[in-house]
Formats: sequence, C-alpha cells, structure tokens
Amino acid sequence: MIVLYGNSLFIAGMRAGLSNKESMKVVQITSTCTDIEEMLNQLRPNAIIMETVDAQAELVFTLLKKYPGLPVICLDISSNSVHVLHSQYCIASTVNQLVHVIQEYTDRALNLLSGQHTMRQLVADGSA
Repeated sequence: MIVLYGNSLFIAGMRAGLSNKESMKVVQITSTCTDIEEMLNQLRPNAIIMETVDAQAELVFTLLKKYPGLPVICLDISSNSVHVLHSQYCIASTVNQLVHVIQEYTDRALNLLSGQHTMRQLVADGSA
C-alpha cells in the first residue's frame, strides 16, 4: 500500500495515476490530518509519497525516525525529480563502531554516486 500525503491537485493527479495500477493500493492522507502517525500505524504502508513543498523537515524526520525502512518519496514538480529518503538504525557506542558506520556509509555513498552517471546514461539512452 502506498500513502499519498497532501491535498494538492498534483497529489490528486498522482492518486488517479497510481490507482490505475492493479498491483498498487493507494490511500491519500491530507496535510490537514491531525494524527498522521495514527493513520500510518493503522494503514502500515510500504511507502509515503509527498510533494517536496509539503515535505516539512520536522515531519519527514519524525517519519524516518519512527518508521525506519519506510521510504519517504518526495516529488519535485518544478524539476521533475524524485527524492527517496529512508533511514537505517545503527548502534555505535564506541568511537571504533562510529568509525565503522562512517566508513560503511561513505563507501556506499561513493558507490551510489559513481553509479549515477551510468543511470543517467541509461535514462538518456531510453534503456531504463
């Protein structure tokens, strides 16, 4: 299940487009919802999609912290881009453990960055 967060015309359009996919169940939660966490606990979605303009830093941070592994997908209509945010939880009670976490994530980030060129090239070629 996918949760669309917001009440803009763009989100409504995304709901209509995604609802046509047989494999996806889509639920919309408006930005006026007073208890998004309770709604998410009930719905247990696979992802949350929101516009970048609705992506309030405090809300996104709360979602990432409370629901690790749940991707928050931010759509930027002005640049036709998608930002996928997710969190991972690590325990690091010593400096050596922290160094290990830093190395693991910086290595992963470098691998992702080197792969961006390949992905961009695939998109440009129409292969992706």
